[in-house]
Amino acid sequence: MKKQNFFCISAFLSVGLFAGATLVSADETVTIKAKKFSLANFVMPAGSTPGNIAVSTTQPSGITKSPTFKGTQQYYGQLDLGDPVNPYYFALDLKNKDGKDTFVMYFDKNHNGDLTDDGDPLKNQGDGSGGPGGFATTLTVKWSKLIADPNDSFGTDPFSIWFFSNSNNWSSQKVSHYSRTQLKGSVTLGSQTYPAYLVDSGYNDANLINDGVIIDLNKNGKYDQGEGPFTSTTVNGKTYNFNIAWK
Repeated sequence: MKKQNFFCISAFLSVGLFAGATLVSADETVTIKAKKFSLANFVMPAGSTPGNIAVSTTQPSGITKSPTFKGTQQYYGQLDLGDPVNPYYFALDLKNKDGKDTFVMYFDKNHNGDLTDDGDPLKNQGDGSGGPGGFATTLTVKWSKLIADPNDSFGTDPFSIWFFSNSNNWSSQKVSHYSRTQLKGSVTLGSQTYPAYLVDSGYNDANLINDGVIIDLNKNGKYDQGEGPFTSTTVNGKTYNFNIAWK
């Protein structure tokens, strides 16, 4: 896993700013339409839960076709992604070459249960060993697969996810991921308009409308403690609830 990405996640988790589900009594409800936002690539820290995916040597029944594996052991798991949420299966094929364990990854990015039709297997892109204690790679999924009605708002660029394993999580047979794709726009509260961001928090399910909104209240272009993600917040003595939808 790349050190700079780990720092961003740790910094976000340390302040514990996850959006709550309970709405408070508000003076005003603000509707945020995600389709009016533009794509951004990891401009705000990701609040992900470490070790959020369990792996097993048992192949899930949802995998209908597997490649001819070249390794000595395979590990399987799934990412639960989208709106509505669906399982996206993967297989990690463990090889040993010259005494070094390394993975290649097969990811069902087109969500059809077939691990043979998604392009070449994914190799290690991180700075670790490439094996159970240090594998990392980028996963991509088309928006049209993730969202039931994306309305072509975000063009042809896919949704990007950073997937990784490290020694701490692997000791519990778990791996991790977080969403790199985010959405950037603005929100008006009273007489002021602020930069705003829709990002994944918690499990990171690639659904950017169910975790609240980050608001750059001091307009300095970066994340500061106390700027969300919010489902409700009070600014200048007035309380706002946020209703976030795709369109």
